[in-house]
Amino acid sequence: ELAARAETAGRVLLPGFNPPFTPVFQYLKAAIKEERFGRLELVQGYLGQDWKRLTAGSWRQVRAVSGGGQAWDSGAHLLGGLLWAVDSPIEDVAAFVDRQGTEVDINAVIIIHFSNGVLASLAVGGNCPAQGALASYLCADGRMDLDPWNGTWLKAWTADRPAADLGPTTEEPNPDLNFVEAIDGRAQPLCTPELGVHYVELMEAIEEAAGLVPPAD
Repeated sequence: ELAARAETAGRVLLPGFNPPFTPVFQYLKAAIKEERFGRLELVQGYLGQDWKRLTAGSWRQVRAVSGGGQAWDSGAHLLGGLLWAVDSPIEDVAAFVDRQGTEVDINAVIIIHFSNGVLASLAVGGNCPAQGALASYLCADGRMDLDPWNGTWLKAWTADRPAADLGPTTEEPNPDLNFVEAIDGRAQPLCTPELGVHYVELMEAIEEAAGLVPPAD
């Protein structure tokens, strides 16, 4: 509904996912689109945080307010960045969720089949004090490993040698700047309403696949 309203009114609507607003993710998306390392086939990634303990007693663990747990909260970095980079509708989703006695997901395993054939397997952990994140994009002629949390670094390899080494950088993603510049006509929005729609569809599919909601009619 928001996407349709923005289009009708001719207004800028920009979902504020952090990773796309970094040089690392912009390199990643261009490399996928141009097939610099061959066709992208598989993505594997994880995100781990001490989320359960740090959010105990807060609105984040109240399902009626937050809508979901760790996969919905911090997982937006991993999942939103993935959707933006792969840039394809989703064909199918499988998911398993562990609530660990709370109202919301704490740990989740998510498998995604994109319409363009890319397969992704992701683990989102909310009960891990050793915080960390990693994503690997496996292509027909090489591989790209990167920081999916804030896009601070990326390393790429072809079959026989290193091919790219970006970062590390301390530059913070800035979706707000892109939003303002898009309103002023000085830039194109890096994230589109369509991305937001696909993200909502993904999160609803995860809930249904994990048995958290009844199947849709």
